[in-house]
Amino acid sequence: MTTIGPATTGPIRAWSCGGRRIAGLALVLLIACVPAGANKTPGPWTLTGLVGQYDDSRFLEILALEGGHRRASYLGAAILARDLGQWPGPVAWEGELQAVRHWGKQSLWESNVAVTVRWNHFPWDDWVDTSAAFGQGVSFASRRPPLEKENDSESRRMLHYMHAELAFSPPGNQRLSLVARVHHRSGMFGVYGVSGGSNFLTTGLRYRF
Repeated sequence: MTTIGPATTGPIRAWSCGGRRIAGLALVLLIACVPAGANKTPGPWTLTGLVGQYDDSRFLEILALEGGHRRASYLGAAILARDLGQWPGPVAWEGELQAVRHWGKQSLWESNVAVTVRWNHFPWDDWVDTSAAFGQGVSFASRRPPLEKENDSESRRMLHYMHAELAFSPPGNQRLSLVARVHHRSGMFGVYGVSGGSNFLTTGLRYRF
């Protein structure tokens, strides 16, 4: 993936019409769910709303905090997930469906299906309840994403999907979480016939119900 310098477009560009609609819908759905189950133990479902910006760095570089090559391309995502069980010990498994809208340097829709493994126990959970997750799956785009080209090779509509995530919530709060996630699409080292890919740094809110 070619390294490109920081975007020159201001952050206001992120809140274009398409972005506001996705983010607004996610927030409305999150808020609407709260009164319905405010006094009940949360169930196995979660609804997450995310917004993010493209980073033209490799996945491992971002995880090592060596990214930062931003471009003026953005996404908004609505994610529905369900617990699939817990094994072994504190390791939890989840399945999720995603609807993603891209705008800015590329305009398209993306849908993803993923299985996620989550670690729920950290030494500081009494101060900030934390979980870390890693997901793998399949991604399908409404057209070939132009930012995923590599060495003049076109991307493909269907590619491998992957994410790494941290989630934070106040101790004892089982419903609302702040989420930070790296959203990744790639050819999985040529398995899908291409070598290009894309990464987005995203953040948002999650509601469990």
